[in-house]
Amino acid sequence: MKNLILKALELEALLPDGATLPLLAQVDEDWCIGCIRCIKACPVDAILGAPRQMHVVLQGECIGCEHCVSACPVDCIAMLPRADSPVPGANMARWRYQARNQRLHREQEARRLRRGKMESGTNSVAARQAAVAAALARVRGRRLDQRRSSRGGTKL
Repeated sequence: MKNLILKALELEALLPDGATLPLLAQVDEDWCIGCIRCIKACPVDAILGAPRQMHVVLQGECIGCEHCVSACPVDCIAMLPRADSPVPGANMARWRYQARNQRLHREQEARRLRRGKMESGTNSVAARQAAVAAALARVRGRRLDQRRSSRGGTKL
């Protein structure tokens, strides 16, 4: 990360007064705890990772909005001037934002449907209790049959 900061500072020195390079999020791998808060905060899904795993920013997709910085509980994300990677275009950022919103809506709808099934008759408490009672009756029947066959004198 130190090399990126030095390179960005060198590039900024070449810019005219008042001009700044676009920003890019960088995750410090040594400090990332894998809490996934930055992933949830990113409006364009430019951060990849899994729970309890180190996260990485897709440099070509990051729009520099800084939402991930405030979401990070351990301050392992720094906004650095974008040195090598190009800034994503507005159309691409808009498309990624819309795709993220559609994905979140699908996930929310799937959770709602699962919750509805749990409350419906197919997975209700009474139906589950009936299934357990039927399974216990089958086991008891098999044990009774085994006892009868062992008492009859013929063993398999």
